[in-house]
Amino acid sequence: MLISSPFNRFLHGVVYKQIRQINEPLIISGFKVRFSSISLQSTKKLLKHLDYEYPRDENYEPISITKIDNKGLCKHIEWLIYSLGLNGKSFAFVEEEWERLMKEYRLE
Repeated sequence: MLISSPFNRFLHGVVYKQIRQINEPLIISGFKVRFSSISLQSTKKLLKHLDYEYPRDENYEPISITKIDNKGLCKHIEWLIYSLGLNGKSFAFVEEEWERLMKEYRLE
């Protein structure tokens, strides 16, 4: 099953956008990168290459985001969340979800 348009919009409109808004360099898979200083296309391509579990074709090139299934996309987003966490950062959507859960279960 190919990824849905809403899922693709989430990745591009939220995840990549928030990564590019971080002004300081991040260390991802051993490489130090300042995503705010490179283009969106370069950001997407670099992140696909740095995620060693990202789905690849027979030439070991990362496949297009439109050709991976939802599970592959979720694993990539999980890897991005984890990588930001290693840098002491988090996505706003992750923080919002934690806040919602804490309110829902009255943990505040």
